[in-house]
Amino acid sequence: TLPEHFEDNITIYMTHFLILLSYDHPTLHSNNNDPEILDQVKAKICRATILYVNNYTDDCKPFAL
Repeated sequence: TLPEHFEDNITIYMTHFLILLSYDHPTLHSNNNDPEILDQVKAKICRATILYVNNYTDDCKPFAL
C-alpha cells in the first residue's frame, strides 16, 4: 500500500509534477552539451513517478493520461 503521507497528498504531488514537466523557460537552456537544470529536474520527476507507478499501480491509475 502507498505510504500514508503520499496517499494523502498524491493529487498535490501529481499536479505539481505535471506543471514542472510542462514548464519551459529560455534562460534555463544550456549553450553547451551539459544537461540543462530543467531537464535534470524533469528526469528526477519521471524517475520518481515511475517508481511509484511500478510499486503502487492501483493508487496511481487516476493520474494516468
